[in-house]
Amino acid sequence: MMEVTTEARGNTMKLKDLLNESFGMGELPSSKLLKMKVSAKDMLESVGEDDVNEARVSAKKLLQSVVKGETDRVEGIKLSKEMAQSFLDWQRMSPYGKKYGNLPFHMLFTAAFNWGLNRHADKKSKEYKELEAKAKQMFKARRSESVVTEGASTEEKRIVMLAVKTIAKYRNVPIDQSVVDVIRAAEELQRDIQNGKVKK
Repeated sequence: MMEVTTEARGNTMKLKDLLNESFGMGELPSSKLLKMKVSAKDMLESVGEDDVNEARVSAKKLLQSVVKGETDRVEGIKLSKEMAQSFLDWQRMSPYGKKYGNLPFHMLFTAAFNWGLNRHADKKSKEYKELEAKAKQMFKARRSESVVTEGASTEEKRIVMLAVKTIAKYRNVPIDQSVVDVIRAAEELQRDIQNGKVKK
């Protein structure tokens, strides 16, 4: 055990005694740490199933398990052995498949139909058409989730402010009223563009 010399008293005291000493402010952290010791089993039991992050298995391994007959689904997408083999062939032979083969299956799945899977699979089969439709649906869903609305740039704000000030001066109204006028005019212009009255 380590011994510590306190300068005020000049005597030695054990580190354990020092840590157990209270300074009138409650327990020291060391005593709390002793109470916090938890076994790994207790930690795992305290974590819910939703809190656990799952690691992704490579698309190649997942497809190989379908080809071997161990399963018939890859990330929830049902595939025949022939279609799984077609994906493996595409991944092995196509430039895109070679370059991005380590991506998760759902990303390869949506890209494969645009990057030459039809060269390795029967394009006319019912399964191919269903999977292609599912891939398009997944791509659109992922794309709509990733749409971010950006704020106006400084230059855009400067141009609009110039229009607001010009209208405020022209109509002799406060600036907040001219903002409403600019918004109304912009909405009308948008309708005119949609109706074909204004050329783009």
